[in-house]
Amino acid sequence: MKSAAPAKQRNYAVEFYRMMFCLSFAAIHVWQVLPTTRGQKPAHMWALDCMLPFMAFSGYFLMQGYQSKKKKAAAAGVAMPAPSVQAATYLWSRVKALWPVYIIGTLMGMFVMSKRFGTTLAELPVFILNTLPELVGIQITGIGIGNNYVGNVELGVTGSAGSLMLNAPLWFISAIFIAGYIVYYAIAWNEELYLGLVTPVATAVLFATHHLGGTDPMWLYYDTVGSFMLNCGLLKMICLMSVGALMWKGVNKLKDVEFTKGFTVFLTIIQTAMGIFFVYRTWTPYTASIGLDISFSSIYLLSIPFTFLLLLNKDGFTHFMNMKIWEFPGKLALYFYIVHYPTMMLLGRFIQDLKVVFIALVIVSSILAILLYLLNDKLLQPWLKNHSVIVKKEAATK
Repeated sequence: MKSAAPAKQRNYAVEFYRMMFCLSFAAIHVWQVLPTTRGQKPAHMWALDCMLPFMAFSGYFLMQGYQSKKKKAAAAGVAMPAPSVQAATYLWSRVKALWPVYIIGTLMGMFVMSKRFGTTLAELPVFILNTLPELVGIQITGIGIGNNYVGNVELGVTGSAGSLMLNAPLWFISAIFIAGYIVYYAIAWNEELYLGLVTPVATAVLFATHHLGGTDPMWLYYDTVGSFMLNCGLLKMICLMSVGALMWKGVNKLKDVEFTKGFTVFLTIIQTAMGIFFVYRTWTPYTASIGLDISFSSIYLLSIPFTFLLLLNKDGFTHFMNMKIWEFPGKLALYFYIVHYPTMMLLGRFIQDLKVVFIALVIVSSILAILLYLLNDKLLQPWLKNHSVIVKKEAATK
């Protein structure tokens, strides 16, 4: 059994889990969130504790891009720019790649929420101003959330807070912008100190503190520390993107190492068990009769070796899952994630049965995801690549 992954081959197993997590988010929102917007109790409750891979992937590919630029600069014999410049460049690349579709998803949410709350034309300017933090992509910071517990706003129980959370799941894209800048800057400033010391200590302290009570706070939940309110979602995203960057260093060290057949078989057995478990855990509500009552801390702990072996791609299970059929669904996962929440809210106005809502949501969101993919990847991104808002002085004088 060959243990080394083919050179420069895309790891489609990552795309499978990326797609699976997006679909599970849709299921969670349909059975857990949608009923509460109708004044009902959630039909099912999910643990929301399998999200480390979803965040770590972002940090892993952030680190991959950083190292690629660092290698090119060394080969060209030029110094890397200041950390602030590198981080700003990364942020701008993320904004160009994600903000066009992010704003489409936000505007979809604005349309649905304005219909839901009966916003009149005269109220529309105030409505837009109140949702400005979300429109510009900084909702993960908590700026503009208002005076109420954010969960009430997210679930639509009240519209009295500053922001109505037009498309709540877009907190993840907002976190890519904000947390991505912070993590990129920290790595560029002092890679060894940040990843070798700050990341493991900060992550251990954050998760140990959050899980002492045996419960997992929602991603936009706030912890009170003295007189300050800390956004758990932002802190978790910073930590887990950093963990993903740290995983890149480990994968890079081991990518050319040839494991023995026995050790490869051992890794295959372990990864198969963890891979099946994460599929089960992701799709099984913890209130179900067959649900396993496993602590959040244990799930997060298991997520680390699972994600690492998935990215390393040297075990038989990951090789088996590494099929090209997951490539296109993996590409669509981002766009599905962006459109599914306002689509669910709209479908939920006309369809009562939650199973029917979910089936319709998957179909409609998949179609919208394909259209959004074609719009962004085939039209917007090529246009943005050829039209920069920054023109170099040399080029401008020609």
